[in-house]
Amino acid sequence: MENETARDDLCPLCLTTNQCAVIKNKKPETCWCMKMAISAEVLKRASSNQESCICPKCASSEI
Repeated sequence: MENETARDDLCPLCLTTNQCAVIKNKKPETCWCMKMAISAEVLKRASSNQESCICPKCASSEI
């Protein structure tokens, strides 16, 4: 759909809130994603959808 716009606060994989600290104008180092390892497979899958952050649940998934 041409008129759809991406929401930076939504996970591109499951469309729930991604809980990104940067979107909330907080320091990047305070974000949950800086405290966990995210597999290359999950990152590849997420980046193929769009550029917004993924959520903690999807980040911890095994695909």
